[in-house]
Amino acid sequence: MKKLFTLIMAFCLACCALAGAEEAAQPLSWALDGETALSEENLQVFQQAVDGLMGVEYEPVAILAVKESEDGQLFCFLSRMTLVYPDALPEYGLVYVEKNHLGDVKMVEIQSLEIDYTYEDSIEETGVSAPAPEVFADAFIRPVTGLQKDSAGYELRRAQAVESLYSLCALYAFDRMDALDISRNLDLALNALTEEEGMAYDISHSDVVSEALRILDTGEELGSAYEEAGVAESLRTLRNDAAVRESVSVLTSYVETLENFDEESLLP
Repeated sequence: MKKLFTLIMAFCLACCALAGAEEAAQPLSWALDGETALSEENLQVFQQAVDGLMGVEYEPVAILAVKESEDGQLFCFLSRMTLVYPDALPEYGLVYVEKNHLGDVKMVEIQSLEIDYTYEDSIEETGVSAPAPEVFADAFIRPVTGLQKDSAGYELRRAQAVESLYSLCALYAFDRMDALDISRNLDLALNALTEEEGMAYDISHSDVVSEALRILDTGEELGSAYEEAGVAESLRTLRNDAAVRESVSVLTSYVETLENFDEESLLP
């Protein structure tokens, strides 16, 4: 029922968007005849437009309108769009496709539709929730607190801490989680540290985060420390995954900005 409601919401928003487009100055008007079922021709046009696009699965839901243009025809599809990685939530959008008089098809534009998914919805549908404080402690915080700047082997231990952070982000899609949930559990993990561990974390975590962000660029060299620590191959594989890179970007932003959150708002 929830998915059906979502689809209805997306369709209503799409119709509103088309109405706005029709009010703008256009050489020819959209043909809105109320028939949204996808014909074989519609499906073929849509598939030709999305063929070769990587990272997202596009599923046409309805044909909303067609408009004749000087070059041929312009189609407006309602499409379900899902990032290609585990537990990704679907989104809906308007996909505009042009077919010229020669039969060539190309994607013109994609307009995302904002649908009010709540955090409870995402948990119910995908089970995606923030890691427990203990997971944050084991996979990120303890490797950081074990660092000692200006000591022998520091760069090797930092390389291991960075690899541990990437591995955590490969297991959890932080960009699909509730911000408060991430911040609360991360804060609980930090509050469990001893005073000495907390001081060590404060000294070293920015260095680990900066290094993790530096190597997000797949063109950046990892350096000899990663080879010596035995994590270079693993990191190359992890950072080549776009979903992992996005997850790393999101988690590190929370790590660096956690101090700006009101502590009372993080309480369970």
